Amino acid sequence: MRLMSPLLLLSTPARGLLPSLRLSSSVRSFLPAKTTATFSSASPSEKPFPSPETIRKAPFMSQVKLGGRVVPLLNQHQDSTPAPPEVEETLNAMMSSSDGIRGFFVAYLTGPEPPLPVPPVLSLAMSKVHDPNDLIDLSIMNVVMPTAMAATYRAAAEEGGETDAMEGSNASMAKTSEVTAEKGTLVLEELMRFAEGDPRFGRVDDQVSKVLRVAEGGEDEFWTAFFEKWGYEEPQRRAIRDCMEAIKP
Repeated sequence: MRLMSPLLLLSTPARGLLPSLRLSSSVRSFLPAKTTATFSSASPSEKPFPSPETIRKAPFMSQVKLGGRVVPLLNQHQDSTPAPPEVEETLNAMMSSSDGIRGFFVAYLTGPEPPLPVPPVLSLAMSKVHDPNDLIDLSIMNVVMPTAMAATYRAAAEEGGETDAMEGSNASMAKTSEVTAEKGTLVLEELMRFAEGDPRFGRVDDQVSKVLRVAEGGEDEFWTAFFEKWGYEEPQRRAIRDCMEAIKP
């Protein structure tokens, strides 16, 4: 498997790919200004959130910037304390589009916050998604990809090889990927809990089983192609297998 720079961030749809690595200032500097201009990165206290209609129509990078404003507020509501109505409204609007789902989770998974249980307001927003397929696929990828990257960087660190990443050593990039994978795992486990009472989420367990089967050397049309596209070899497959076994009930 080739090492990907932590600067790399793909913005393809959920049935495409979303590496869960940090969106750095270096990445932003390569983005055209018109891509990031829809939403300000100002804090909520400095600028109100856009209307739900505006959020639903916003492009991916604007959703990332909006997610960066929302995520810090979520940590203030880890308990049963209700989140402000505007936060709940914003999350609901973001979860109503593929770009919104992807943009939010880029901010959520790669931010500086430590791995924490999914906040109630986010759990509620995810549970209300009209069609959960994009959310399911993306949530699985957001565990698979950083898990594979962590294994790759960890192996390179143990061999004493040089990283092709621009923002840290192999060991530090392995740790970054592991934290991202842990955050993604908490989200995926929340979706699996939804499946216990909502048949719309029943596909989660099926997809996790398929990933596990491919990691063990079996076949599945989509996930086999996914693994081959990213060059997952035995170290990555073993790490993914261990992760999926821990998640699967």
